Amino acid sequence: MVVLRKGVIEQEGKPEEIYNRPATDFVGSLIGEPPMNLVDGEIITRNGAAWFKAHEDFSIQIRDDKVESLKKAAQQAGGSTVARLGIRCEHIRLSHQKLSDNSFQLPVYAIVHRSRKQRRHLRIKKLVLICEDPRGKGPS
Repeated sequence: MVVLRKGVIEQEGKPEEIYNRPATDFVGSLIGEPPMNLVDGEIITRNGAAWFKAHEDFSIQIRDDKVESLKKAAQQAGGSTVARLGIRCEHIRLSHQKLSDNSFQLPVYAIVHRSRKQRRHLRIKKLVLICEDPRGKGPS
């Protein structure tokens, strides 16, 4: 598979590779419905672990196997290590209870009913994350 942008190759590879590891923001937002959530933030160290932090209310611990690739993609700006994190909607789990120490609560901004699915928009300050519930029943 080849993804072109204005006649220039953005990425080529197997469909699963392009979907799961897009080379650019353009590819990440083009492939998949809804598009990949793109979140700007910084990489910080907390208690010896790497974390991705966006705004004051949103931080995710970076899995050890992903730290190097995220740091490679990051840039230095104003003394911080800034990066853009891509989150696919199917990687967001909805629940009424805390699922793990790394889970967090976000307010639901909107619910959009689509055929057999519900698309939920979760708000963090000015950022909105989109996730889908294929069952259309809401959190478990």
